[in-house]
Amino acid sequence: MIYDKINEGYYKPKKTYPEKPKKPEILKKTADKLTLEEIQQILDWQITYEEQTRFYHDAKRLYQESQKSLMDEFYRDLCEEYGVEHDTKFAMILYGIAWERGHSHGLYDVASVFNDLTPLWDEYDRLRKENDRLYKMCETMATK
Repeated sequence: MIYDKINEGYYKPKKTYPEKPKKPEILKKTADKLTLEEIQQILDWQITYEEQTRFYHDAKRLYQESQKSLMDEFYRDLCEEYGVEHDTKFAMILYGIAWERGHSHGLYDVASVFNDLTPLWDEYDRLRKENDRLYKMCETMATK
């Protein structure tokens, strides 16, 4: 059940958000404030800071990809839980409404709002099937 997965923290990224490296004080100074010793060291500091920044951006990208993957899984699980076809535009609209109304309070509220919206899906699905039936009937009549 989706609420069990939420309570277990299943949809939370396994890693913590990476910490952005702090720019060394030496790199914040203007040239006229640098000592001779700092001038000799500044290139090493710059290289180290750039490496740390690249590592941070890579770690941040991986974290975001993991988070997106978990949220995609949450969406599919939510749709499956309530019998909604996840690959329809209407389902995505319902999820968008549920997300906007509930995500600030957590995934439990998103699931709850989505549940409240499922009668709209049921009506949409009924009308869609009726439309398909009528379309096929018209096609059959047109070919006779």
